[in-house]
Amino acid sequence: MPSLKHIPFLLAGLWSSTAAADGPIYRDAFIVESEPSSFLQSRSDLLSDVTSALSELGASCKATPRNQFNSPHFTGSSFNLECDSSVEQQAALQAIKNLAAVGKAWPVRQHKAQRNIPSLDGSAHLGLPGVVDSHVGRRQHVPSSHGPNLVIARDSALADTLSTHVETGIDRLHAEGITGMGIRIAVVDSSFDTSVPGLSGTTVGYTKDIISGGSAVGDDCSYHGTHVLGIVGAKGTSVDANSVGYGVNGAAYDATYELYRIQPCGADVAQTDDLIAAFLQAGSAGSIPSGTGPFTGFGAGMALDVMAVGATYNTITPCIQWQGTVTSGGKTSPLSFTPGSRVGFPSTSLAVWSPRKNETAEDPSNTILLVERSQCWVDQDGVSSPRPPGTTSPTSCATCSPPPTPPRNPCPWFTDADAETTRGIISISRAAGLSMITALNQGDDKNATVVTVTLPSNAVAGRVSISSINNTEAGGQLTYYSSWGPSLDGRSRPSLLAPGHNILSTFPSYLGGWGVIGGTSMSTPLVAGVAALVKQTHPAWDGARIQAALALTARPIKFNTRQRSDYGGENRGFLAPVIAQGAGFVDAWAAVHSVTLTNTTALNFNDTAHRPSHLAFTLNNTGSSETLSYTLGHRGAASGYVMNTTYALTTGDAQPIYAELTIVPSSLSLAPGESATVSVSIASEPAMPEAAKRISYFGGYVTIDASSSSGNATTSTLSLPYTAFGGALASLPMINRDATYLAAYDATNQTSGDPLPAGRVFECLYNNNNNNSTTSPPCTFPADGLAPGLALSLVTQTRNLTIDLVDNKTKTSMLPGGGGVYASGSNNPWDGSWYHAWDGRDRNRTFVPAGEYVWSVTALRLNADSGVVERDWDVWESESWVLRYAADSTGLPPEREGVSNEDGVHLLQ
Repeated sequence: MPSLKHIPFLLAGLWSSTAAADGPIYRDAFIVESEPSSFLQSRSDLLSDVTSALSELGASCKATPRNQFNSPHFTGSSFNLECDSSVEQQAALQAIKNLAAVGKAWPVRQHKAQRNIPSLDGSAHLGLPGVVDSHVGRRQHVPSSHGPNLVIARDSALADTLSTHVETGIDRLHAEGITGMGIRIAVVDSSFDTSVPGLSGTTVGYTKDIISGGSAVGDDCSYHGTHVLGIVGAKGTSVDANSVGYGVNGAAYDATYELYRIQPCGADVAQTDDLIAAFLQAGSAGSIPSGTGPFTGFGAGMALDVMAVGATYNTITPCIQWQGTVTSGGKTSPLSFTPGSRVGFPSTSLAVWSPRKNETAEDPSNTILLVERSQCWVDQDGVSSPRPPGTTSPTSCATCSPPPTPPRNPCPWFTDADAETTRGIISISRAAGLSMITALNQGDDKNATVVTVTLPSNAVAGRVSISSINNTEAGGQLTYYSSWGPSLDGRSRPSLLAPGHNILSTFPSYLGGWGVIGGTSMSTPLVAGVAALVKQTHPAWDGARIQAALALTARPIKFNTRQRSDYGGENRGFLAPVIAQGAGFVDAWAAVHSVTLTNTTALNFNDTAHRPSHLAFTLNNTGSSETLSYTLGHRGAASGYVMNTTYALTTGDAQPIYAELTIVPSSLSLAPGESATVSVSIASEPAMPEAAKRISYFGGYVTIDASSSSGNATTSTLSLPYTAFGGALASLPMINRDATYLAAYDATNQTSGDPLPAGRVFECLYNNNNNNSTTSPPCTFPADGLAPGLALSLVTQTRNLTIDLVDNKTKTSMLPGGGGVYASGSNNPWDGSWYHAWDGRDRNRTFVPAGEYVWSVTALRLNADSGVVERDWDVWESESWVLRYAADSTGLPPEREGVSNEDGVHLLQ
C-alpha cells in the first residue's frame, strides 16, 4: 500500500447517473444585431422570419425570445431555436444573417467564471450521499438565521485590517473617509445572498434577475456572486455590534449596488446575451461595471478599453473551521472541518467508509465516503479509480497528481462539488484522515472497525471560527493560474494585478456566511472597488483617466518560477514579464492621490514586422497648485521566448535580459493643468539569439519620477508599461501538427482515437429517406461504429479558422457554400473542441459521393495582414481516407444509384 503521509483525503458522497431527457435533435440560441430603424420591427416578426428561413433548409423549427437590446451601444435581440431535424449551426447562422432585418448574428456562447478553489494538499474530505435528504438540491432561497452567536470573534475593531486592503493601500483611503459614498457599482454575477451578516448593511439600490425576470436575485445555487459582492461591498465590521465580520469590509462598502443575476440554478456558466443585457442595463443606469464572474484573461478581457486583472496570492491565509465529532473504538473526539459547496448535514451519525476492492457500501444513505483528494478515489488497498466504487458516474475529482512534500496548506479548504446529485462534501485535516484510515484498516475484510462522524446541521451549531496564517511562501506573487497576455493583436495584457488567491469574503447563508476561494474573479472586484474610490475623489474623471491612474501608480513585482506551477517556486531578483503582470500590483492610495496622468495605460510596440519608429504619450499635471518636475527613465522587465518547441508555448520562461529605450525628453516641468508629449522608441532589442525562430517577448517600464519644484508636494515614482516582440508573430505556427491528425470518431463515447494511417476505409450505411426531417444522421458506420474525423490542436487562439472536406484528387471542397464544415471568425469563434467528425449532416446534409478525401484546416496567423495567402495562413492537410457506401444503403440521391466513379469503383462498394 502506498504511503499516505502526504496524500489528502476527500469524504464524498455516492450517487448514480441519470439518463438525459429526450428532446429536439437541434437546440441552439443566437444573438442578432439590427439597425435602430429595424428595431421597430416586432420581435414576433423576426422570429417568424427565422423559422421561415430555416424551413427552406428543410428544418421545422420554433424560435422563442430571450433578450431584447435597445441601447446606443447595441440594438438587437436574442432567441432560442429548437428544431425537430438536424441542422448545422453554421447553416442556421448563415440563414439568419441573410434576413433583411439582421445586420450581424452570433451563436450564444457560454462563459465560465475564472476561479481557483485553493489546493487541498494539506487536508482530507468527507462527502455525503445524495440520497440522505431529498429536499436538498431544491433551489429555494433560505432566509438567514444567523445571529450574534454565529461565529467566534477574532476581533471587533472597526479599523480596516483586511490583508488585501493593507497591501493595496485601501485601508489608508478608508481611514481618510474615502469609502465609495455616492458611487453606484453594478455587480453582474451568479446570484446574491444579501441576508448574511457581511452584506446585511450593504446598500442595494436595484436588483434584476436577467434569467427569470423580476427583482429576486438570491438563490441557494451558487456562492460566486455573494463572494464577489462581499469583496467590493461587504460591511462586515461596520453594521452593528451584533455582526461579527472578521475585519471583512468591501473595497467600496459605502457605494450603492446594483445586482444582476445572470446564471441559472444548476449551471456553472453564463450566456453571452444575458451578459449583454446586464451590462447594457447597468450602463444605462450610470454605474461602474464591477467584478463579473464570467470574465477572465480571455474574451472580454482582451477587448479595447477594458482592464484585464491578474491575480496574486494573498499575504494572509484565512482558515475557516466548523466543529463536529468523530467516534472510533468507543471514543468520541472533536472533528474540525470546512464545508464544501453542497451541505445540509443530517442530524444522525454517518458511518465512514473507505472502500476495499469489489466492495460497496451496505447503507449508502447513511454512509460517508473517505477518499484521497490528490489521488482521486483510493481504496484501503491503495487502488485508484476515477469514480466511486459501485457507480458509473465520474467524480469532480479531476486532479490525480502527487501532492507536494511537505504539504503547504495549513488547514482544510472549501471544496467545490460539481455533481448535482452529490449530497455534500467537507474537508478535514490530514491528521484526521490518516487516523480514520488507520482505524478502518484495523479490521478484516468483513469486520472493519466502525468509524462514524456527526456533523452540525447548520452554521450556528457548527460554531464557525476563522483564523489567519501569514503566507510567507507566496504572498504577493503572481498566481500560477493568472493568464499571461498579450491580446491576439499584440496589446499588453493583463492590465494590472490584485490579490485574488485565498480570499476571505461573504458566502451564502447555507454555506455558513463566509468562504475562502480564489481566482481572477476575486481580484477583479477589488480593482472595481478601487476604481470607485478614485471616482469618488475625482468625480469628473472618465473611465480612461481612472484606468490611467490605476496603471501609472501600480507597482511592478518580481518574477517567481511559481507562476506556472501550483507548488514551489523560486524568487528571482528581476521584474516579472509585462505580459504576465501588466502595470503591476494595484496601489489604491497612490491612484487616488496621484495628480499625474497619461493618455494611455501601456505602450504596444508589436513585433518587428509592425513596429512603429516611436510611440508617443501625453503627460499631464492635473494638479491645481504645484508645478511638477519629471525625470523619465527605463526599467527593464524579464524577456523570454514565445515558443518552447516547434508547437508548444513556453510556460513561465523569463530571463533578466532587457531592451534599451530612447525617451525624449528625458526631463521636463509642468505647471498645474499643463501637458506635454513624450516620445519613446526601442533603441535595441534584448539579446535573444533565437528571436527570429522562436519569437521573443520583452518589455519594461518608462519610469516617471515626479517632484514638486517648491518641495510641498509628495515625491512619487510612476511607471508606464511597454511590450514588444522580437521576430514576426505571423511566422508562428497556429496548428499543432504533433497533435492534429486523421482520426476515427466514436459517437457513443464522443472521443477520437489515435492517428490513422492513410487509406483508412469508412463504409457508410446510408439512410436519408426522410431527407432533412430525419432525427438521425444520414451515415452510420455499423462495422465498428467509428466515423471519419480529425483531432485538432491549436498552438494559440486564432481569429479565423476553417475546417474543410476536400476531394484528394481534384482538391475541391466537397461542401460548398463557404466555410466547409466549420468556419470561425468574429461571428463564430472556435470553441476549443479538439475534434470534428463527418456523419453526413455537414452543410445541411450535403451528400458526399464515395471517394478519397482529406481534411484541410486553415488558421489565420497572428498579425497576418500581408494579403499573401501563403504568408497569412497556416494550412494543414490530413492523410487521405476513403468513403464507401454499403450495398443495403437506402435513400441515396437518384443520380447516384448504380453509378461508378472515374476509377470504376461502384458507389455502393
